[in-house]
Amino acid sequence: MRFFTSFLTLVVLLLCVFFAFSYFDSKYLLVATDAEYAKNTGTQLLELFLIVSIAAAMFLSLLIYSVLSTQNAARRMAYAISKDMSFSKEQFRRFYELSPVPYLLISPKGTITRPNKASLRFFGRTEEDLIDKNIFSFLSLPEHSEKIMRYKDSAERRIPVEQKEVQVLLDSKELRWALLSIEDITTPGSHEHNCLVTLVDIHEQKELERIKTEFLSLASHQTPYSISLE
Repeated sequence: MRFFTSFLTLVVLLLCVFFAFSYFDSKYLLVATDAEYAKNTGTQLLELFLIVSIAAAMFLSLLIYSVLSTQNAARRMAYAISKDMSFSKEQFRRFYELSPVPYLLISPKGTITRPNKASLRFFGRTEEDLIDKNIFSFLSLPEHSEKIMRYKDSAERRIPVEQKEVQVLLDSKELRWALLSIEDITTPGSHEHNCLVTLVDIHEQKELERIKTEFLSLASHQTPYSISLE
């Protein structure tokens, strides 16, 4: 493409110079043979015309070369960007599917459109069991049910939800603690709106906290009794 641009520019330059010389030669011949024409026109004026014509031809050639080079560079850049974008999409898809963290793509209304493999393992359900279901129907906070509605409202309004403790209803009917995050990942200019849901399993951590709390509570009740026996 660069060779074609250079070749086309050279052709335009040569054509312009050729026509300028042809015009100059014809007029110069008139000056040499016609005294009246020579008196009115003059050799210096023709020479000036030739210089200006050659300069204009060079300027036009450079302009054409610049325009064509810019177009070629723009095409290469557009191709590189599209290639990078497709590569990035492929990277995101692989990361999304193979990540050990449960991810789900949902609509702003909460409808699950694409769960990854880790989320299927976490829920203990198949892809068919989750797709088109509402993510918030699986979330629970028995003592603070209004928080779930607040998270749902935030998702609809595309307000990020960051690491909120919730209980997730599994296929086994077990409630498992997780950290919920919801992020709007809609592409600018796209009519399709998507949110990314992240669920980080913290059930074991919550169980350890519960056992620790119960132990400390039991110890605090037993210590005075032990002292009184002594």
